[in-house]
Formats: sequence, C-alpha cells, structure tokens
Amino acid sequence: MRFCTRWEVSGRWFEVCLFDDHFLYATRPVSSADEPEFVRVGHDCIAGIDTVDRGALTEVTLTTTSGTSETVPCPRAVAAALLTRWTNRPGAEGARGGSGPADA
Repeated sequence: MRFCTRWEVSGRWFEVCLFDDHFLYATRPVSSADEPEFVRVGHDCIAGIDTVDRGALTEVTLTTTSGTSETVPCPRAVAAALLTRWTNRPGAEGARGGSGPADA
C-alpha cells in the first residue's frame, strides 16, 4: 500500500505519505525553496489518529506512543482518504484487506 498527497493551506505546503509500515510527513512555507525535512513514524509508534472538522478543512492529529503529537489542517477529501487507508491497512484491527481504491 502507498498513498501520498500534497496540499497547501494558509501559506504552508504539506505532504503526507502512508506506507505499509510507516508514515512520512513534512511541511514548509510555500515561499521557501528549501527542501522539507520528512519525519518518519512507524505504525507501531502511532498511538492514534484523530480528526476535528473545521468546515472546509479537517484537522488531523497524529499522536505517537511517546506522547508527542502533530496536527495539520487539510482538505476534507484528503483527511477522508488518509483515514480510510489507515483504517483498512494490512494488519489493522478490523481491516477489510487490500489497499482500497486506486491511490490518488
């Protein structure tokens, strides 16, 4: 399974990738030419993923087993696709199997 997506919100660029065994995420100002630094989080280090609806945007919070968390605003469709793939990933409790619809 592989799902990667990028978006811009309020002058910031975001990228999130979900792989079979880890997440990668990065952010930087849109105006910056610097390469973003990606953070890798293994699935076994993820305590939870929560969302808060904020109208056109959804805030997605990834919390690690060490207690750190990162919250990013993203378009509702991106949050839905990410959460669907996370819920249905191989090995997830209650997973339906497969990687779902074709990657976006």
